Amino acid sequence: AAAIAPRSPDVRTYLALHYARGKDWQQAVPLLERIVADSPERLPAVEALASVRERQGRIEDAIALRQRIAALRVPTAADQVRLGQLAMQAQQTPLAIESFEGARSKAGPGFTHDLELGVLYLAARRFTDARDALDRVPPSHPEYPMALFKRAQVSVLLKEPDSAARIARARQHADRTTRELITREKLFQ
Repeated sequence: AAAIAPRSPDVRTYLALHYARGKDWQQAVPLLERIVADSPERLPAVEALASVRERQGRIEDAIALRQRIAALRVPTAADQVRLGQLAMQAQQTPLAIESFEGARSKAGPGFTHDLELGVLYLAARRFTDARDALDRVPPSHPEYPMALFKRAQVSVLLKEPDSAARIARARQHADRTTRELITREKLFQ
């Protein structure tokens, strides 16, 4: 196809998408940059460039591209979760909260990121919202010890009457990571 129509934007896009999905994804970078510059509404290229930027560790650029994607089409719950995760990495708490809240409203009971949302609410000092989100984290969650630790912190900050019991429960179910955090937590002294 490249030999027949070397200037075809479709051929360039398909070639760039092919590279972006494979082990030679770095070869896709200049192609995708040019395609997105020439055709900023070409959604598959924007999505591929966002993924490439994530692989490169260029999180701020990936966030901007994910936001562009959301402007081009209605984002799915998975799109919003991904944007929320990237925003968390970049310490963009308001954007992360907005993204996870949007994902939660779309996913309903299938939403599985209440731990992240609770941590974000805690960082934003929205303690009641943090409490509610962390209470939704099921015991089957792989990071349940972290949810218990964060919930104990929120309990102390809200001056809940059962905060001592929550701290004890966090200690009882602690893993290696949370055990150390609990030991150093000044709120628990």
